[in-house]
Amino acid sequence: GNIISYDASGNPVAIATGTDGQVLTSTGAGSPPAFETAAGSSVTDLKFLGQNGAEISNQLGDENLVTVTFATERYDTGSDYSSTTFTAAETGKYLLIAQVEVINLATNMDELMLRIVTSNFTYRLDEYNPNRLDTKRTWNISCIADMDATDTAYVDMKVTGGSRVADIQQYGTTFFCGALLA
Repeated sequence: GNIISYDASGNPVAIATGTDGQVLTSTGAGSPPAFETAAGSSVTDLKFLGQNGAEISNQLGDENLVTVTFATERYDTGSDYSSTTFTAAETGKYLLIAQVEVINLATNMDELMLRIVTSNFTYRLDEYNPNRLDTKRTWNISCIADMDATDTAYVDMKVTGGSRVADIQQYGTTFFCGALLA
């Protein structure tokens, strides 16, 4: 099925069928519309998901911030993600989500900090006495970040106090993902 429109003389005209992903656009006054590729990039081109490929032992073994590695790329439709860093392809608002499961928490830690660090702002989650319930915990942080083209985002963590020994859990439970919202 085609769409029927009218030309400048009022005569019926069949609009040529477009292809998947095209939109119907105006071609000007007195001219029938046409299917064309939408201007600008598509949100579907700006999504990524990275996960840990294996357990990382003692990655949080001191009081320094450690950049979390998400080396297994599940998808990256815009080719904007490396194993640690997302680079914005265009200016906009990005939904960024990180989940990190930490195991083998030492029983005498004082604090665990999880952050999403962007070129414009750092989003931070702190938990004091992180091992109070168990030696295994999962932390989640999300934000809607205002990013300019070529701005970057990554996830880092640190633990303080006590022996500061903790391991980042493996594949499936630890991930970093994002998508352009607008």
